[in-house]
Amino acid sequence: MAASSAQPDIMYAIAVYHPLPGKYKLVGDYDLPASRLRQMDLAGVPVTLEHAGIHEAVAALSIAKLAPSGTNVGAALDVLGSDEPHKRPVGAVLCHWEGRDQRWYCLLTLSTSTPSVLLPLIRLGALRGVSLTHVCDTTTPLELSLCVRPARPECHIIRVSANLQDQLAYMRSLINPPSMTEPTPLEKAVAALAEPERALVTARFADLIQAVDTAKKAAQAAKEEAERAQSGKADVNMAVVAAQIKSMAQQLNPKYLETYYCEPETLINEMSSMDPAQLLRATDRMLCACTKQMMDLRSQTVDPPAPTRKRSHSATEEAAPADPLTRALAATFELE
Repeated sequence: MAASSAQPDIMYAIAVYHPLPGKYKLVGDYDLPASRLRQMDLAGVPVTLEHAGIHEAVAALSIAKLAPSGTNVGAALDVLGSDEPHKRPVGAVLCHWEGRDQRWYCLLTLSTSTPSVLLPLIRLGALRGVSLTHVCDTTTPLELSLCVRPARPECHIIRVSANLQDQLAYMRSLINPPSMTEPTPLEKAVAALAEPERALVTARFADLIQAVDTAKKAAQAAKEEAERAQSGKADVNMAVVAAQIKSMAQQLNPKYLETYYCEPETLINEMSSMDPAQLLRATDRMLCACTKQMMDLRSQTVDPPAPTRKRSHSATEEAAPADPLTRALAATFELE
């Protein structure tokens, strides 16, 4: 009974080994274009742990004047692993392909007996990262390494199974682009109907598609109308602002309009741009001009204090100022 519950020595893993080319800003030769990835044959490339032994293996092949192919790198790592077991490959790449999401996938075969903790580490996520090593500026892969932190984002094992057929079915159904010639299950079901029922179902589907298209067009029209309404609202709001600016300018001393560049045309142009910096500058100059005008009004409305008693307000003093700007200032500041 104990033997039947033991984990198999061989497991099959599906992994992403390169994200969508150009999606991330990667340093050096890490971001490979799709054209190079299509030319890069990973079949037979050894699977290592944290790149252990790869530099020594490549150096040994260079001394022996052997090409750094996947088979040669794996053989060199086997020799190194005889003295240092952690440098021995733990598997190999069976196949690789470009997914429908334009990421690049591979199917790995892994030996879970050496080391025996390999599968638990993968399932815990400690060795789920996948990192491709290749010869720079070439299409020559050297290894695919299991690691904690891969050099490329999104590169990790996504599925592990002891059943090779199960993994191949997963690849075909979820990753490989669907066949353009094979009929879908719905098409097969419709084809199996008798002619009257098939005609009825086909007509109903046609009505459904037409209703969907009509709804999409209505939604698009509503969206465009809302955008036009929003644009029109912005134009109306700007017209109101322009009218207020012109009204304010009529109440200000022309000298201050010129000194603080508060001519109506200038302010309206700056505010119409909706540029935050220009809005801030225009508002600041308006405040300066209004403050100066307010100071003048205060100096004109303040009576000298009586030497022996507090000045009493006459009916004339209590009356509201005649012009709009003075009334606005009086509502905010006490004029005594």
